Amino acid sequence: MRLHRLEVQAFGPFAGHEVVDADALSEAGLFLLHGPTGAGKTSVLDAVSFALFGQVPGARTGGEGLRSHHADPDVATEVALEATLRGRRLRITRRPRQQRPKQRGEGMTTDNEQVTVQERVDGTWQPVATRIDDAVQLVGDALGMGADQFHQVVLLPQGAFATFLRASAEERKPLLEKLFATHRFSAVERWLDDRRKAAHKELTAAEQDLRDAVGEGLGHLRRLPAEVEPEGRGDGEGDGDAPVDDEDGAPATDVAEALADPVGTFDRAVTRAQALEATCASRLGQARTEHQAAAGAAEAARALADRQRRHREATEALARLDGAADQVAERRRRLEAAQRAAVVLPATARVARAERDQQRADEDEATARRALTGDDADAATADGAALADRIEAVVAERTRAETLLPLEAEAQRQAEAVAALAAELERRRRDHQRAEAELAELPAKIEAATARREAASAAAERLPGSTRAADDADARRTAARRRDELDERLDGARTARQAAVDAHQRAVDHHQALQQQRLDGMAAELADGLADGEPCPVCGSEAHPAPASGDEGRVTADQVTRAAEAVTAAEAARRGAEEAEQALVADRAAAHATAGDDPVDELARLADAARRTAAADAELAAGLTGAQEAVTELEGRRTAADDAEKAAGRDVVALAERHQGAERDHAAAVALVQEATGGTGTVADLLRRIDHRRDRLRAAAEAVDAADTARRAVEDARADAEATARDQGFDDVAAAVDAALDDEDRQALAERLRADDEARAAATGAREDPDLQAAAAAEPADVEGTAAAAARAQSELEAATGEHRRAVELVELLEGSRRAVATADAAVAPVRAEHARIAALADLAGGRGDNALRMTLSSYVLAARLEQVAAAASVRLRHMSGGRYTIEHTDEERDGRRKGGLGLRVLDAWSNTPRDPSSLSGGETFFASLALALGMADVVTAESGGTRIDTLFIDEGFGTLDEDTLNDVMDVLDELREGGRAVGIVSHVGDLRTRITTQLEVRKTPSGSHLHQGTVVA
Repeated sequence: MRLHRLEVQAFGPFAGHEVVDADALSEAGLFLLHGPTGAGKTSVLDAVSFALFGQVPGARTGGEGLRSHHADPDVATEVALEATLRGRRLRITRRPRQQRPKQRGEGMTTDNEQVTVQERVDGTWQPVATRIDDAVQLVGDALGMGADQFHQVVLLPQGAFATFLRASAEERKPLLEKLFATHRFSAVERWLDDRRKAAHKELTAAEQDLRDAVGEGLGHLRRLPAEVEPEGRGDGEGDGDAPVDDEDGAPATDVAEALADPVGTFDRAVTRAQALEATCASRLGQARTEHQAAAGAAEAARALADRQRRHREATEALARLDGAADQVAERRRRLEAAQRAAVVLPATARVARAERDQQRADEDEATARRALTGDDADAATADGAALADRIEAVVAERTRAETLLPLEAEAQRQAEAVAALAAELERRRRDHQRAEAELAELPAKIEAATARREAASAAAERLPGSTRAADDADARRTAARRRDELDERLDGARTARQAAVDAHQRAVDHHQALQQQRLDGMAAELADGLADGEPCPVCGSEAHPAPASGDEGRVTADQVTRAAEAVTAAEAARRGAEEAEQALVADRAAAHATAGDDPVDELARLADAARRTAAADAELAAGLTGAQEAVTELEGRRTAADDAEKAAGRDVVALAERHQGAERDHAAAVALVQEATGGTGTVADLLRRIDHRRDRLRAAAEAVDAADTARRAVEDARADAEATARDQGFDDVAAAVDAALDDEDRQALAERLRADDEARAAATGAREDPDLQAAAAAEPADVEGTAAAAARAQSELEAATGEHRRAVELVELLEGSRRAVATADAAVAPVRAEHARIAALADLAGGRGDNALRMTLSSYVLAARLEQVAAAASVRLRHMSGGRYTIEHTDEERDGRRKGGLGLRVLDAWSNTPRDPSSLSGGETFFASLALALGMADVVTAESGGTRIDTLFIDEGFGTLDEDTLNDVMDVLDELREGGRAVGIVSHVGDLRTRITTQLEVRKTPSGSHLHQGTVVA
């Protein structure tokens, strides 16, 4: 990593814009950053860290802590850093989260953190990242280290390393973990410990599974009786009445005891249960045989008792049927009479219907006669012939009334004519009123249209001027945008021109160096052409005792030629960049001449206002023709409205006279009709009254005829019903009705008779059955005795079955327990072995068990890294101390106890004894901690992938050194410059200002600090 340029603005103590030319500082190799206390020396280093990582060492990481209190509120806090990281030239620009004044209104607003990363590619800056996360990833990958490592490797804080040198092992551990990223080894420790805990849980679970299986099995085992009778035991002697048991005696009943031999315990239990099951199976077979015999005897007794009962019941049923013979005969007679009466019932139904029809007809006749009123009231008692004469007279009266209809129609037509004339008269009156109203409105409309015509005419005159003003404002706005765009492009062009100048200078330097190198190697090149006996082209001698030799560093003519061509190309590129810059300057001047210094926003506002004015004039001018046409049209409408008003007035007078004449004619026609109708309404009303009277008379005549017909129908139905009853054997209709039954009763009576017949047949058949007769002759069956015997046999069978089922179930349960115990017992062994293996590894990584050093894995790795740091530091410490001191790593603490393996001690060669770092003097502590810091930087750099660090900063501590020691330290720092590395010393020690001529000074003022860069004469 090499720094090229640093720019800070409103950052820390710097109120304005400050620039550090890091390339100029790096050319000297060693430079001094100095200034009074509090001026801002450390803030320069903070700016480098903030640009790279967005954070600074210590607690001031927020935008409020980084912003300068001296800065103007409108000036944004910003840091820009140009650096080369692993061959990539990057420019990183950062702004922290900060407050700024609102652009509109009063108060402050907050801008979030911003970052832009650009890369120099083919002479131009190309953006590569604008997101915070992307920038952090890009810088971290390019550097190969994080912020914590960078702060320790590049910004060497001597106070921190002096503390680190004197710290205890436990105090050193956090810093080393950050620098060497040993979290992965700590993660391995935690992972192994977690695996140990998990394995312990698995072992505990497996052992618990075995205990659970044994406990559950012992619950089943306790159900075994103390003694088990073998199969085939009898009541006689010598039949084997000793209990069956395993060879080891009674089985274990305690879990702890059973765990000593879990599988054997349940093997023996299963054997005892199988013996018990065999004994119970034998008892069950004997109980089944006895139950079958008892059940057969009980079934035979029940069958005999049933046959005896059936014969007895048949005899009793026949006796009951013989006693009820008269009732059966009466039921047969009633059924036969009901069947004959069913033939008569339809005729009686017809009589009932005829009587109901007659009643309705009589009621209709009475209603129709009551409806006869007025002139027809005397016809309420007339017969049918009288009613017919009255109807004929009413019809003649209607014929006479129809002759009045033409006269009434004429009166109606005249009424319609009167209404039409009235409507027309009203319409023309409204036309007259509208014409008058329009005449009253038109003067104001004509005046308004005339005003619009005059406004449009004035806008048409203004339009050319307002259009030119809008075009001029647009041109200024466009030029202002072009001006601002060219300002941005000029920055890039200036940068490109500077890069081209630098590239041209480097090409010239390279060409000159190659020429000098070729001249330096020319002797060896000429020597390649010498041959014995041939004269030397330089001295002419034929003897060549010591020709120049060596190809290392030799430059060929082609290389010099290509370098010269590169110079020509770089010069052309430089001229092109300068010409491009000058062209942009000219374009920018032209744009400025048009736009001036006014901002784009203001010119845009003026252009928009001018364009709106021109648009308004154009819109008004476009309406000139329409406004003129509107005035002409309104003048025409006023003339037409005046003519219409006069014509409508004349029409109103004429229509009023015609309307009065029509009303007189209509009144005369109406008088004639009323005279003809007697003043009782219209002819139509008269006809409706005549029709109503005629209809009432006709209804009365029809009702009289219908009543006569209904009376005759009743007489005919009654005669028919009497004849049908006599035909069926009844004295009259009343006798037939008495004998009748409804369908449900008749059906029930028939079913009862069928049931009587079927009962007699069944009883007769049962009494004469030979099997039942034989049963009746036998002794009574002993049902209760045989049933009791069968019940006892059933109870014994159920008891034997239950005992056998429980024995079988116990065998199955114990066999299942034996399998579960065997499975659980087999599962414990591998889990126990795995737990032992994992626990041993976890103890080893955690500094326990067989770990002789009592060091954790992460501490062991850190100890190895610390040992490398001590070795690298000792190389420089021996130089700075004149060979006296060496830093050594030790596994022991100051009190001699092993405590993490992160101890340090200083070996004093003068006394050949190790010393505690706290015993060193102030100056000795400084150069020891400096050596430690440099050694730490070397190891961390190698650990981070070998990223070359070309710029280092060493912060303070030189004031504690005497002159000789300072000389030794400066020698070591000079060695750091080898290979082009730049080392910056941050100090306010006055002696260093004479030793280090390239300086960056921080000057403190009341309005903020400033940077001054230069070279002083020693």
